[in-house]
Amino acid sequence: HLRYHDIKAFLKEQLDPELQDLAMKLCLIFVSSRICELSSLEERREVIDTYPEDDGLLKGIQNEVRFGVQRLWKRRHSQLNRIDDDRHSARIRAQK
Repeated sequence: HLRYHDIKAFLKEQLDPELQDLAMKLCLIFVSSRICELSSLEERREVIDTYPEDDGLLKGIQNEVRFGVQRLWKRRHSQLNRIDDDRHSARIRAQK
């Protein structure tokens, strides 16, 4: 349940109204990492597109989620590239 309307409906169902905006802000912090786990770029874009720019007191929601996903994706892939580089270097040293 990564789509905005699903998260918002769940929070409305579970929490008192005065806690819902705060809970949504917290969810926005964590949702980017979950979106990064989706298997395709198309899936990630579809989910990000469910987030509005603004919703009540919350402003810039979609951009916040999009930039969070991009930042985490770049970090994840730079770490994977370093691991691959380290493995490649180790193979070269082993061959000498």
